[in-house]
Amino acid sequence: MAESAQSRGDSGSSAVKRKCPPCQQDDGDDDRTGSNSHNGINSWNSLSEDVVHHIHGLMPLRDAARAACVSRSFRRSWRHYPNLTFGMKELGLIGKAATVDEGAMDLLSRTDHIFGNHSGIGVKTLELHLPWKWNRLDTSYVDRFLKAAIAPGIQELTVMLPLFRHCRTDYNFPCSLLSGESGRSIRYLKLTNSIFHPTAGLGCLTRLHLRSVRISDDELGCFLSDSLALRHLRLSCCDEIVCLKIPCLLRHLRSLEVFQCKMLHAIESNAPDISSVDLGLGDQVDFSLSLGDGSSQVKQLRISPASPSYALGKLPSITLALEALNISLLPHEVSTPMVPGKFHHLKYLNISLPAVSAADEYDYLSLLAFLDASPALETLVLRSARIMNCVNRGYGRIHRDVSHLARGQEFRHDSLKNVTIYSFYSAKSMIELTCCMLKHTASLECLTLDTTYGYSRCSSCRSGRCFPMDTRDVLQAKKALVAIRRYIKPEVPCNVNLIVVEPCSSCHVSDN
Repeated sequence: MAESAQSRGDSGSSAVKRKCPPCQQDDGDDDRTGSNSHNGINSWNSLSEDVVHHIHGLMPLRDAARAACVSRSFRRSWRHYPNLTFGMKELGLIGKAATVDEGAMDLLSRTDHIFGNHSGIGVKTLELHLPWKWNRLDTSYVDRFLKAAIAPGIQELTVMLPLFRHCRTDYNFPCSLLSGESGRSIRYLKLTNSIFHPTAGLGCLTRLHLRSVRISDDELGCFLSDSLALRHLRLSCCDEIVCLKIPCLLRHLRSLEVFQCKMLHAIESNAPDISSVDLGLGDQVDFSLSLGDGSSQVKQLRISPASPSYALGKLPSITLALEALNISLLPHEVSTPMVPGKFHHLKYLNISLPAVSAADEYDYLSLLAFLDASPALETLVLRSARIMNCVNRGYGRIHRDVSHLARGQEFRHDSLKNVTIYSFYSAKSMIELTCCMLKHTASLECLTLDTTYGYSRCSSCRSGRCFPMDTRDVLQAKKALVAIRRYIKPEVPCNVNLIVVEPCSSCHVSDN
């Protein structure tokens, strides 16, 4: 019995190991294949066409194309392949062309060939990534690709074209393709570097991303008003938008991101349930939420860059329900207004500070205004920027007199538990701020001081060594460690865990 089993096992093994030429692998119709292969072929042929399409659709584009070359079933399925992604990387063209123009034309040629073998039916995802620095865009190719792919059933559409400043030809997106049945199924739309003049919205659209797209206020407003399922809106570098108005009809809108729109000066939102707002516009833009009951559902807010007075004094009712705030501060403002209790529900605060020169030391103690404004705050993350010209000007020397904390004497906080300061250095006001929080925050549990300026550690690098630190940064880290030992550690209560991150002793060695 054992011999019989072994014999069957050897027979099956030999059938698996035997290599067949590609022509016999086509669908396995050759009778010379082994019995086990025959059974496998019969099982494969018994699969329904829908199952084969599903399996084929799970393959990346290049693998799906290879499979179509060796299998009749996959070849038939290829004409309905659902996920079309065309780019230099996806088609393996990176580094194979001498110039950007040659690479782009090769990409268009191959894409055109693939579309020639595709029926255009069954496409769910289309991504077209043309080289950004190409200056000879042939718009007829793009029109042909979109016309072939945009059909009933398509769900995701991404069209990334060459940058306006590089390309000699502007591309006017054919909005007529989105009308009728063809556009009703689109859920995700991303357009870059094109002209977009929509005449109607998309009823199933949930995510919209426009980057460097020329569209007017009225056109965008009408498009949004007719896209009632929209949940995420992202606009970047759309310089023709002056006033962004978000209609109250967008009851499903949850996330709003707006970056670097040069002409934008106002955002008026009437959408009732926005919970996340990310503004990379500076503080010259007026942002308002016009809700009937005066309430706000915004839980997360990111502003970059902005002045402290804008964040603490000019932000409207958007901050009433705020739980997480990320803000990058401008360098020019020193005095910070005290606004006690403005952020009633804020629990997480991340402050990024600008780079300063040796002559203009930042007043870190003024950041206590943010803590005063956030009575429920539990986590504070402070990211200090690199100090410029610190060695030549003698910047970073340790100050011995840190006992006078006049501005922090009245500071008290009962909720703050975790404080992390990145790029900690020996500036007097930074030491004062740290000591003030240690003395007047009874709830504090953990204080982390990172002196490495964000350099990658050897524990996380493939090379097994830390990323080389600049000599000036190593010197500043050494001074920071001395300051921590002299002034910070003596103030640390026994119930607070002090974590000091310093340069790796084996990778960063400098003279004392």
